[in-house]
This record gives sequence, C-alpha cells and structure tokens, in this order.
Amino acid sequence: MYKSIRNVILLHFIALTIILSGKTVFAQTGCPEIFFYNQSQVDNFPKNYPGCSRINGSVNFYSEDILALDSLYPIQIIEGDLIMDGYNNFNGLHNVDSIYGSLVIEPDYGVVTVFDSLKFIGGNFYMIWSDATALPGFPALTNVIGDLNIYANQFLQDMSGLSNLTTVRERLMIYYNMQLTSLTGLENLQSDSIKEIFIYNNPLLSSCNEPFICEILGNPLIPVNIYQNAPECNNPAIIANACGVTLNSLPFGNYYVTTQEEAEDFANLYPECDTLNGNLTITGDDILNLPGLIGIKRINGYFSSGPTQNLINFSGLDSLKVITGGMQIGWWEGSYNSALQNFTGLDNLTSVGRVEIINNQSLQNFQGLGNLRKMTMVDIVYNDNLTSLNGLNKLDTINDYLHIAGNPVLADLSALINLKRINGWLEIGHNDLLTSLHGLDSAKMDNLSITYNAMLSECAVKSICDYLSIPGSRVNIDQNAAGCNTREEVEADCLVGLSDIRGYENLLIYPNPVNDFFKIDIFENHLNYQLTVYNSSGQALIEKLISSDDQWVNVAKLPKGIYLVKLVFPNSDVVYGKLVK
Repeated sequence: MYKSIRNVILLHFIALTIILSGKTVFAQTGCPEIFFYNQSQVDNFPKNYPGCSRINGSVNFYSEDILALDSLYPIQIIEGDLIMDGYNNFNGLHNVDSIYGSLVIEPDYGVVTVFDSLKFIGGNFYMIWSDATALPGFPALTNVIGDLNIYANQFLQDMSGLSNLTTVRERLMIYYNMQLTSLTGLENLQSDSIKEIFIYNNPLLSSCNEPFICEILGNPLIPVNIYQNAPECNNPAIIANACGVTLNSLPFGNYYVTTQEEAEDFANLYPECDTLNGNLTITGDDILNLPGLIGIKRINGYFSSGPTQNLINFSGLDSLKVITGGMQIGWWEGSYNSALQNFTGLDNLTSVGRVEIINNQSLQNFQGLGNLRKMTMVDIVYNDNLTSLNGLNKLDTINDYLHIAGNPVLADLSALINLKRINGWLEIGHNDLLTSLHGLDSAKMDNLSITYNAMLSECAVKSICDYLSIPGSRVNIDQNAAGCNTREEVEADCLVGLSDIRGYENLLIYPNPVNDFFKIDIFENHLNYQLTVYNSSGQALIEKLISSDDQWVNVAKLPKGIYLVKLVFPNSDVVYGKLVK
C-alpha cells in the first residue's frame, strides 16, 4: 500500500507544471495536445516542453508562416492526429516514429515534410492538394491502419515515396490526381490487408498492374472501384488482362460504365456476369444505350445513372428483374441525366429498394416500369418536365416513404391507383400544376404532409379521409389551394352535403371516435327521428328509427373512416354531425 501511494505521489510530482518567466514549461515526457500558429511557437518548443518526446493528443499546424519544423526533433510519438494544413513549406519531424491517430497533409503550395523514422499510422493517411511531384519522406512507413487517401495532388506522378508500405487496413483511395501515371511505389502492398479499392478520375494513370491489384483481381473478394483513368487502367477487366488474369465477373466488386465503348463491350469484358453483387454506375456523356448489359438479371447493390448527356432510356437492361439495394437516377444538385425521357429497358423489373428520381430535366413519365410492384423509399423530386407517373400503374407497396416534390408540371397522380400501402410518410409538396390527389385513393399511410401545391384543391380522396379520421394522426396540410389548404378544409370535404348542413347545439354523438356502438344524446324531448349514416361518397350505410334516448347504433361492421350522421326529426328539421371510426 505504501509503495502504491508513493508511486502516485511521484507521478503527480512529475506532471507538475512549473511557471517560469510567464511561460508554461512541462517537465515530463508526455505533453498535451498542441496547436502551432506561428514559427516562434515551433522554435520555442524545446524550451517550453523540455524532454517532451510523446504528445498525449494531436499536433496541429495552422499558418502560412511556418517554414521549418527542426525544433520539433524531440517528438517521437503522437497519440492523436498530426494535422498539417495551410500554405506551408514544412521540413522536419525526422524522429516521429508512430502516429496513433491520422496523418493529414494538406500543403497547398508546399513541400511534403520528410518523415525519416515514421513506421506506423494508426488512423488514416491523407495526402491532398500537394504540389509535390512524388511522395518523398516515408522510407520507413510500413503500416496504415485506416485509409490511404491520395487526392487532388495536381503534380504527383507516382507513389515512389511509399515503397516500403505493406499494409493498408481499410480503403485504398487514389483519385483526381491529374499527373499521376503509375502506382509505382505500392509494389510491396499486401492484397489481403485492404478492404476496398477506389482508383478513379486520374486521367493519365495508365499503369495499374501492380502485384497487389493483380492478386485482388485474381480472387476479387473485396469491392473494386476502378474507372475513368487512362484507357489502360480504365476498368478492372482491362487491368486483369494486363496482369494475365481471367476475369469473368467481379463477384464482390462495383461496375462502372463510363463510355459507349464500355456499354457495348460489357458482355465481352465480363462474359459470365449475370448477377452483380456490387453497384452498377452509368456515367458518361457519349453513352447512348446499354447493349452490352443485356445479360444482367440481378443487381444486389445500387443501380445509378448520371451524369449523362445523351442517354434517352435504359434500353439494354431488358433482362434485369431485381435491384435489392436501390435505384438512383440523378441527384439533388446539378443536371444529371439531361436527355433521359423514360425508363424503357427496365420493363422486366419487379422489385427495387430505395428509389431516387431527382433532377432529370427531360424525364416525362415512368414508362418502362410497368411490372414494378414494390419499392422501399421513393423520392421523385425536381424533374422539370415530368407530367405524370404513368408507368407505375402496378405499384402496390412502398415500404417506407413516398416523397413527390418540386416537379413544376406534374399534374396527375392517377397512375398510382393500385398503390395500397405506404409504410411511412406520404409527402406531396411544391408541385405547381397538381390539382388533385386522385390516384392515391387506396393508399394507406402512417404520416401525411401536403404543402405548397399552389393549384391543389382536391385532397379528399378516400385514403386521405380515412387517415384524417384516425385519432392522433400526424398531419401537415398547408399552403395549397382552397379546399386543401388546411386539415379542417379537407376533413370538411370528406363529408357530403356540406352546403346544406345546419348545426344543432344540443346534439352529441357519443363516443366519438367510436369503435362498435354510438348513441345520440339530445337534451331535449326529440324522439322517433330518422338516423342515417353516410360514407364520404354519399352512400347511405345505416338507416335507423331512433325511438329511445338510450338507443345505441351498431357500426362494428363499418371500416375506419369519417362518416356523416344525418338526423331527420318529425317536424322536418334536419341536423348533421361528423362521426369518426
């Protein structure tokens, strides 16, 4: 016990902060997180932090004025991140052995710091926006436990500064390096250490057949994303050929079609491929159609298209039946599929996960999806020339939400007439020419939002009326045309004969909402009156003579909804009330 107490006291003594000349001096080997904002702070590091070889946090550089790091020679271990950001001309940190966090190097117009001793990065390694032509200064680096991310280095030509790197435990990401010509320097990287590869948009990259890539393509058990590089490195099949590997398919990879040539040659590149376990992405301005994809029957990832300039429909995908992940046609920003008019070519598709149809300027309707019955989540948003949803006529189930918004000429939802269930939100907004919700008559829902549809006046279709009748239903109805501008307006339109209704202040329907039975409580002597219950279509469902003030009416067989109760008294007075079941 005495030794334990003594050790604690000793540790506290070592960690004491001594105030000398108004500056904080750390008499310990471990120091807290450090931020450097000027060269003076760097130069004074040995004096302000004597004996500090281990940083118990991150080291951050934020200044254009820091030109040399030689004074940081005591640092050997950084337990957090090393962030080198700004217009810096770094040179130093020769003795850093390990960085347990991430290394972020972003010297916009600088020279990469030389790391003679660095062996280990416990997080991610980011090398971005450098003007360097190579990756000098990492002769000892062998392990990166996170991602290796080499991005937007405009003069970088190869990876020669990483020649001893053997392990990248997460993703290898090399993209938007405008002068990169080869992956030389990664020849010792072990293929079994990587979880996913991204090599794309390096326009001069023509040499990709490094041993680790060849091994991965020979047994592709991880997602491979290689596209839009130089022709010799433009897709996995071409690289596999350079490796001497036969690649019939990418069972765990993603597929990119970026040119018309690839669209036509897909079946030759992947001759046994009928099921894609990854994603299929169509992007490229010269793509007109997709004849080489005729054998694809199933996509177990996502199917996405855009940006494209000349693709009118999806002719060539005629065998496709199931997309389990989802379908993304366009995106939230920009012009994505500017010529796309419809979905012809997807005529055999029966099931798809999430669907996003966004920013397709020429899209007119959904023709080509005539066999589609099920979706998960649906966004139909910002399609400038979409006039109708024709083509979705067999759609019967949406397992999450339906979001139709910002389609300025969409005037008709009648194609959704067979939609029976939306297991989540129905959201209709900012569709300028939409006048009616007819087509959603049978669609049960769990939440409802109808807003900012300037011409929408007819919202009282059966499904909406039924949902409004549910106690506690979540509803937002606002900023539409008269008749659909508030919840109360729609509820009123869900009843019949409203122009003739006269109130009766002593009329009470109890209970209301009702489950099986209700009665009329009238606190005046009015008996032997005729009671009629109408549905929202004006059909009389129950007619009954009430001869007792304690007489109950059985509505157990009526479905949930809003009903009109009409009372006709012996003196010919007529009174109406609303009943919710």
